[in-house]
Amino acid sequence: MTIERDTLTIGLDRITAEERNPETFFEMANKIRDIDFLIKNNPEDKFKRIIINESCLDIEPLQTINLLSDALLINGIIEIDKTKKTDRIDEASSFRYDWASVSRVGELLGYEGLHSCDSTQGPRCIKKATDIGFRFEYVKENDFNELSELFARAFGTSLTQELFEWKYGNEKGHGLVARDNSGKLVGHYGFIKRVARIKGESKIAYQVCDVMTDPSAGASLKKHQLFGILATLFQILIINDSKYSSIIGYGFPNQRAMRLAEKLCLYQKVDTIYEATWSKRKKNWLTAWPCRAEPLKAHPDWPFKIKTLLQKMHEELKDKTMVERSQEYLINRYMEHPCNIYHGYLVFSIFGIRPVGLFWLKSDSSSLKLVEIICCQKYHNAVIQAARHIAKWKLYSSLQMTAWCASSQANLYRSSGAEVEETDIFIPINSAVRTISPEAINESWWLSMGDTDFI
Repeated sequence: MTIERDTLTIGLDRITAEERNPETFFEMANKIRDIDFLIKNNPEDKFKRIIINESCLDIEPLQTINLLSDALLINGIIEIDKTKKTDRIDEASSFRYDWASVSRVGELLGYEGLHSCDSTQGPRCIKKATDIGFRFEYVKENDFNELSELFARAFGTSLTQELFEWKYGNEKGHGLVARDNSGKLVGHYGFIKRVARIKGESKIAYQVCDVMTDPSAGASLKKHQLFGILATLFQILIINDSKYSSIIGYGFPNQRAMRLAEKLCLYQKVDTIYEATWSKRKKNWLTAWPCRAEPLKAHPDWPFKIKTLLQKMHEELKDKTMVERSQEYLINRYMEHPCNIYHGYLVFSIFGIRPVGLFWLKSDSSSLKLVEIICCQKYHNAVIQAARHIAKWKLYSSLQMTAWCASSQANLYRSSGAEVEETDIFIPINSAVRTISPEAINESWWLSMGDTDFI
């Protein structure tokens, strides 16, 4: 039975409520577990008003809204009180989150801003206007089985535990999920941590992946709105969060997904993906260059051997935007993948001892893909010809070799004898929360097929 209460105050030194004499007083009640403890141990209590001190802004906004929503009546109000000070908080310190983030998350999840009670000196408020019928949370360890089932419903294929751990385990990535009022998981928005090089500087970025909504979702909230909330939460909570020090979120949506994201003002396109295809018979002898390719397994010390090569390539591409190629990234991406087998080769000049290039091929019965190529531009065509030679004579593939590139690479691939055509896959960055001008990196991307998580 619901017991209507008037006001719950969550302060620096206390948590008190009308008609309640709590047995436990909390020191610095800005810990999620403290609020969680209070609400879960008094689930019948529902409040008309919850007042939180500014110190509570050290709580993650989505968790804050979820926990307080559980204790708030419809049309109940959450206020932020900036008037109370304490010697326990250093006046010069800053909190991880600001009220703008908390209130913006709230407004996404059925709250309304009450500007009439907003003041720089007093409380600021949001009102719980409606129950939107869905709850949004971070992915938890025990969510995998439900995520795998959703993956199968959305994409018609399976997601293995090993692949999930490879993508998201060891703090490499995370995700947001949506549940309906019955508790069923109906949406997911994943993101993987990357190091991106933007204009020669290394920055933290997040690659969006495994975006999916249940085909049956949408009785009270349309699927595109579900996607919109998940994508906006990602930008507010991750891209805009100083803890992550990230500068951009990006991904590789197809044309349909891109149109939807632009319509919802979530993404802005900065580049287009092109596909390069080399004829099985045609060889561009004009670009041939005497070289040899040797398998990585013949060079156990290959990560050390390519250190200088990576430095030179990054320096040459300092005006581009790209995922930083480090030895650790390459090992994880191509040597530790739990499902796919990639064939890696070092490329040397015919009598050289230092590698001038490195490539990985992915070959199966239906496709032959050049998924990674690392070299300076003057050796680009030679490395491609080496890859074609290996594909034919070592992998015994009779298929056409294909690769992906961005717009700034298209002519370089054409010079190697490839036919280059535009695809319906794009590279956008976040625009609901703007952290970098899209114009500053427009058509500057440098990529390979291996930049994606799905090839």
